[in-house]
Amino acid sequence: MTLDWQRAKSDFNHAWLKNRLVVGLMKCLRVHSGQVEDRHAGDALARLIAEWREMRGAACSLLDFIEQRTAKPIPPSPHDVSMFGVDTAAFLLEVERQRWLSHSSVNDSASEARREIEDLDRALSTLSSALTSRGNTFQTLIEDCLDAGRRLAERFSRLTVPRDFIIG
Repeated sequence: MTLDWQRAKSDFNHAWLKNRLVVGLMKCLRVHSGQVEDRHAGDALARLIAEWREMRGAACSLLDFIEQRTAKPIPPSPHDVSMFGVDTAAFLLEVERQRWLSHSSVNDSASEARREIEDLDRALSTLSSALTSRGNTFQTLIEDCLDAGRRLAERFSRLTVPRDFIIG
């Protein structure tokens, strides 16, 4: 399960947030300033904004998983039970979970990530409404979205979950 979470986090944070949204917003700034010509940049931006609704759900699911891990012990896998027995495997996983909780500031990070999701959501909504205006305000709105996206990407880069296996 931990590996699935890490893969999903990477898909959201690296593949979409950093490499699609942030890069797309930067391209729109360059198009808007006249550095680059791309008559499809507005359409691409509109598609990214539409994709955000799905990606927002993915980000929230990642945070939900973290909150589940903070709330209760992690059940041992059948493999760990066969190697260590139920009690020892459960104890070792709980030691790992408590270590993670004490060293990661996970509750604060998850709360901050939720606030940054809301910030990006508001910024993209405002940008979506202004897509037709293309004035100086448009550049400011893109920059606001870019800043919000970068803050969220940085926050997600630091998020972790405890292992759900002892030996793997």
